[in-house]
Amino acid sequence: MTALVEAVTATGDHGRAETLAHAIPEPDQQAWTLAQLAKAAEPAQAVRLITEAFHQGRWTIPLASLAALDPSVVQMLADEHDSRHTLRAASCQTLAPPSA
Repeated sequence: MTALVEAVTATGDHGRAETLAHAIPEPDQQAWTLAQLAKAAEPAQAVRLITEAFHQGRWTIPLASLAALDPSVVQMLADEHDSRHTLRAASCQTLAPPSA
């Protein structure tokens, strides 16, 4: 089904390609296909397709498409992850029992 979506996308019929992508029953495959469609879409449509991809499958699947659309958003997510990881590590050290 993914190959069919790619072929239809290549003809420029993005509406039909999206309809076919929504018919893919496996969530991760549907998310991947929607994310790929986003790469060929206008910005407003790309945002919608990426959002749908996030809702369908694993959250990591549409990251490459999101990075292509707006790298700063992916950088912001990475910075937030680093910040939370640093805070978590610091709180674990604070809560650790004193050494004997």
